[in-house]
Amino acid sequence: MTLYSSARALDQSPSVSLTVPGQPLLQHLTLQLPATAWPPSLAPVARALGRRLKALGGQVLEADATAPRPGLNRSAPGLLDDAGRQVELHLRPWPGASTLDASAALVEAVVGITALHQRSTGQPLPLGVDYCATFSASLLLTTALASLVGQARGLPRARVAMSHGGAALLALGQYLAMDSADGGYPPEPAPPADAARPPFTSADGVVFELEALNPDAWLRFWNLAGVATPVAGKGWRPFMQRYTRATAWLPAALFSAVGGHGFAALQAMAKEAGTELCALRRWQDCRHEPSFQRWIQGGGWRCFDLAQEPVASLPGDRLPPQQAGLPLQGITVVECCRLIQGPLAGHLLRLLGATVIKVEPPGGDPMRGMPPMTGDISAHFDAINQGKQCVQIDLKAASGRAELLALLADADVFLHNWAPGRDEQLDLQPQTLARLMPQLIYVSASGSGPAPAPEHPPGTDFMIQAYSGLAARIRQPEGAAGGALLTLIDVLGGVAAAEGTVAALYARQRDGRGRYLDSCMAGAAALLLAEEPAEPVAGQAGAVACRDGWLMLDLAQTAEGHDYPDRLEAGADLARWCAEQETQACCAALQARGLMAVAVTADLRQLPEQPLLAGALRQSAYLHVNNPWEISSL
Repeated sequence: MTLYSSARALDQSPSVSLTVPGQPLLQHLTLQLPATAWPPSLAPVARALGRRLKALGGQVLEADATAPRPGLNRSAPGLLDDAGRQVELHLRPWPGASTLDASAALVEAVVGITALHQRSTGQPLPLGVDYCATFSASLLLTTALASLVGQARGLPRARVAMSHGGAALLALGQYLAMDSADGGYPPEPAPPADAARPPFTSADGVVFELEALNPDAWLRFWNLAGVATPVAGKGWRPFMQRYTRATAWLPAALFSAVGGHGFAALQAMAKEAGTELCALRRWQDCRHEPSFQRWIQGGGWRCFDLAQEPVASLPGDRLPPQQAGLPLQGITVVECCRLIQGPLAGHLLRLLGATVIKVEPPGGDPMRGMPPMTGDISAHFDAINQGKQCVQIDLKAASGRAELLALLADADVFLHNWAPGRDEQLDLQPQTLARLMPQLIYVSASGSGPAPAPEHPPGTDFMIQAYSGLAARIRQPEGAAGGALLTLIDVLGGVAAAEGTVAALYARQRDGRGRYLDSCMAGAAALLLAEEPAEPVAGQAGAVACRDGWLMLDLAQTAEGHDYPDRLEAGADLARWCAEQETQACCAALQARGLMAVAVTADLRQLPEQPLLAGALRQSAYLHVNNPWEISSL
């Protein structure tokens, strides 16, 4: 979850104008995508990769181009700039050796996304959107751009290799930590008989999400809707835990109450209570709006030049990376972030070699104490903040702001996800810092952009899912509505913020200019949904029950999939045949006959036993995800 940032004072500085975006960050960069470089099941990753590069200003040689750019390996996808810097990109389906395809449904089933989605739906369903492909493309481009930054600072040309399944695991890092931590969450109980999950439905049929950032606002809204405080109070804890448990089983009385009021009346109650409502919108309607058109074409990034003249000496160049080091070694990031989107961006930058200094309020980040704990720290917090240098600074005090400015004087990146107007209150706006530190890359991780419009919802995951149309695209049981109750857009927004940051660092290495970059969650969702959804094919991908669990069968990745029943000794009734088999034996039999089937991971703690994920995880106090990329010299 992130609180979207504000840039209301963008036009107030006489010396620095942020009204007109600067030149595209990657205008000098070309991506070559040979048609046969990756397995067919990875085509969605290739398309998402090209879409993201174009959004940042780069050029793409499509798969059918007859001649690659000079200097690029003809058979491998790669990035090349006009200065001769080069990164080859190698993507394989799984961390472990396997000939099994890595379609969306199969990857989701193996890494645990299906199990997390099932917690709220009650059924093992594919998400229905290419989330893992989009995340993998973003992570691959982030790593490749970091490698180009490293080359500009002295490293040789690079080869980046990554696994699609390993990247998808990284998207679930905080869930793996919480489920596997010592004293972690117990198994998810069955939902109470008198409970239901969001979204809600008004008396006039509007399906909507609700956001409340504190219990007082939550209780005020439900009291206004006619719910007694004791009943409303029972809903607060599961409502807040939806960000960590991927469930939100609330008292049925809450749904009955809002069902007695029209949506306009509920909006008035929400405004009075200090909560927010957002109707679930159709993606077909969203994509015709100007803001969404801009996000589809340019992603969630808006970038403005800060420095009037190139800076002669850049902080990161004072400590260039070692030949065997990570590409962002010597780069310093000062992070003022909470929750998921911003801290995850800082986490990825640290994994790529940057030194990340995390600024916390006096007493420390409240998320440090969120159960489950591993030792004296939250497993969720540690999963995306480990390895950062943490300092406590009171930014409300002049002395604290002076301390922050001292840190920024030697920094390359300033990253925050402050609430609207917070930068102005602290006098830490982009243009203010640009006058003091023209070399700085100033990054805000926001919900819907640097200046959110009145109709934009708060920048929290489930509100952005509703507003963007993603919630309407997520697969649900027949007759049900609502998005996913796992934090898809917080996580995708985090890797997008890291992606934009390294793009700005790459541009700075070329021209010596500091920049202001805003990376918003709504734009990350728009790029995820940029393609028209494919027409559903009956039986194309879905879960089948076995004697001891579920398997995911994807016929779209199977040659001559229409004749699959005839390949089974038990006859044409696949469901009946599978129901009589143990899951692993059933998958082995299906795979031996050329069918793409995997067991649905039911317990995230069992992931290290999955051969497809060999080497992708390590166990300490909780399950850690190993870096899914490998960077080597060409």
